[in-house]
Amino acid sequence: MSEFIKHSRYSFYFNPENRKDFFLQLLSQIDPMPVPLMRAEKLMKNTITVFGKEFWYGNRVDWQLDFIKNTRLASKQFYSSIRLPENGADVKVPWEVSRFQFVWTLGKAYWLSGRISFKDKFMALALHWNQENRFCYGINWMNPMEVAIRACNLIAGFYFFCEEADFEKEAGETVANFWMGFLIMLYQHGLYLESNLEYTRRSGNHLIANAVGLFMLGVFFKHTEKGKSWIKTSVLILESEIQRQTYPDGVNYEMSIAYHRMVTEMLLSASILAEINQVPFSLRFRDRLMAMLRFIRCYTRPDGSAPLIGDSDDGRLFWFNPEEDFNDHTAVLSAAAAFFDKRELKFEGDKFSEQALWLLGTNGWETFQRLRSDSLQLGSKQFEASQFVIMRSKSMHAIIDCGELGKYGWGGHGHNDTLSFELWIQGTCYLVDSGTYCYTSDRKLRNDFRSTRAHNTVMIDGLELAAFQNDFKVKADYTTPKIVDWKSTADHDILVAEHDAYKVHLSDPLTHNRKFVFEKKINRLTVEDRVYGNGTHTAEIFYHFAPKLSVEKTSYNKIFVTGGHTANHLDVDYERTDEEIFVEPSFFSPRYGVAKRNQVVRFRKRFTREMTFKVIFTLSEATKTR
Repeated sequence: MSEFIKHSRYSFYFNPENRKDFFLQLLSQIDPMPVPLMRAEKLMKNTITVFGKEFWYGNRVDWQLDFIKNTRLASKQFYSSIRLPENGADVKVPWEVSRFQFVWTLGKAYWLSGRISFKDKFMALALHWNQENRFCYGINWMNPMEVAIRACNLIAGFYFFCEEADFEKEAGETVANFWMGFLIMLYQHGLYLESNLEYTRRSGNHLIANAVGLFMLGVFFKHTEKGKSWIKTSVLILESEIQRQTYPDGVNYEMSIAYHRMVTEMLLSASILAEINQVPFSLRFRDRLMAMLRFIRCYTRPDGSAPLIGDSDDGRLFWFNPEEDFNDHTAVLSAAAAFFDKRELKFEGDKFSEQALWLLGTNGWETFQRLRSDSLQLGSKQFEASQFVIMRSKSMHAIIDCGELGKYGWGGHGHNDTLSFELWIQGTCYLVDSGTYCYTSDRKLRNDFRSTRAHNTVMIDGLELAAFQNDFKVKADYTTPKIVDWKSTADHDILVAEHDAYKVHLSDPLTHNRKFVFEKKINRLTVEDRVYGNGTHTAEIFYHFAPKLSVEKTSYNKIFVTGGHTANHLDVDYERTDEEIFVEPSFFSPRYGVAKRNQVVRFRKRFTREMTFKVIFTLSEATKTR
C-alpha cells in the first residue's frame, strides 16, 4: 500500500504536501475561518445539505432515503432491475448525498485545523456507504453518472486523508485495512463504469461524466493494466464527445446553460488532470473547450450571474463550497483563465476562486495574478451554429434562444422556449426563465416548468411548441428556427428570428416572427411579434418577472414594475388596445427543488390570418411618475 501511495502521490490536483502556509493562507482568504469548521461540525453530526436543504439523519446516514418526501428507495435490488419510483419520491436526493461532494467540507476542515476527527468521519462515512451499498445493488448503483461523480469525489478524499503514516504500526491495523478496502471500492467503480458507459444515439452529459470518472480512476490506478486501459478508453470518448455534443461555436447541444457549465467544468477538470499526468488532450479538443469557455464568458452578466435557460439541477462535478451560488459561473472562468493563461476568460473584477485553487494550486494563483481583467467592454454576439444571441451594453444584458429545442430535436434538457429571452438591467434580472424545479418526482410540475407558457414567448391556441414524449424527450421538434437578420452597432442591436412549429401543429398553419431592438444608450428593449398565416387563432404572449418585483397594470397601455436593485422602475409599454391583459401569480425555480412566487404578464388576442404585437421595456429613473 505504501508503494501505491508513492506511485500516486502526485497524480491528483493536490496532495498532502500542499498543506503549506501559503496554500492554507489563500484558502483562508477565499473561505474565511471559522465558517469551514462550522460546516464540517454539522457533518460530524450527520447533518447534510442537499439542494439548499439541511437534514439531520440522526445516528447514521440513510443512503437510500429521500428525506424531502420521507421515502426510502431500493437498496437490495440489482441495479439493472431497478425502476424509478412512481410515488413522488425524488431519486436525486439520495443520489446527491451519495456523490460524496461533502468530502471537500471535511477535507478543508482537516487541512485547516489538523483535527483527526474530520479524517475519522470521512473514513466512517465511506466505510458505512460501502457496507450499505453492496457492489451493483441498490439505487446508488443504478445510474453510471452518479457512480462516476462519486468516484471523483472519493479520489479527492484519498488525497485529503491518506498518508504513508496510516500504514505504520502506530496507525493500527484498522486504518490500513480501511484504505485497502477503499481502494477495492474505487476499483469496483471503475469496473462498473467501463461496462456501463451511457452511449445513446444522441449521448449527453451522462456519457461525458462517465468518461471523466473513468479517466480520473484510470489516472489513480495508472500503474495497473486496468488503469492504463481506462485512460485510453476515456480519452477517446472525451475527444470524440466534445465535438459531437457541442456546436462549432462551443455551445453544448443540450441547450441548457446549467448543463453547459457542468460539462465545461468536467472537461476542464479532466484537461488539468491530463496535464499533470502528461497525457494532454489534442489541440482540437483544447480549441473546442476554449469555445465553450468563451460562451460562458459571454452569457455571464456584469454582476456575475448566469441565465437559467433549459434544465438546471444543481449538477457539479465537485462542490468545493456548498454555500456557493449555483447560478454564478465565474469560478470556472477563474480556473480556466489561470490554466490557459488567457486574460479574455478572466471575469472583470473577479477574484481567484476556490475551484481554481484546488485544481491549480499556488502556481495557478500566480498565473491568475499576472492576468489583467480584460478591460475591453464585451460586445453583443451571435453564436451562429447554436443560434443563441447575446445583446449587451455596460448596464443591460439580454440572452435570446433562437435555436432548436435540444439534442438536435430530441429535447433532452432543453425546454419549449424558442425565441424566449431573459432581460437584465443594472443589477436586476427583470424577465426570467421559469427554471426547472424537478425531474421525475412530479410529471405535471416537470412539464409545467418546461412548457411554452413558462417562457417569455408566444403560444398559439394553447398548443406546445413540441409535445412531450417523456420527462426528457419531445415527440418531435418541428420548430426549425432561423435567424433572419442580425445587426450590431455601438448604439443598438437588431435581431429578427422565426420558427415554424405552428406550421406543423395547426390545420391552418402559422409562422411566428419575432424582432428585437436593443437600444444600448437608453436602456430599452423592444420586442415585436408577428404571427401570420391562415385561419382564426388565439395568441398568448407571456412575460415572466423575477420574484420580489411588483408588477402593476396602469392606465395608458403601460405596466409598471418596481422592486429592482435600484430605485428605478421598468416601464412596459404596449401599443394595442384590443387585447386581454392578465397579471397572474406564477412560480419561479432558481435552483432544483426550490420554487418562489413571482408574477407573469399574459397578453391574449384572438385574430384572423395575421397579428402584430409590440412591447417596449424601458428602465426609467425613479423621479418619473406613472
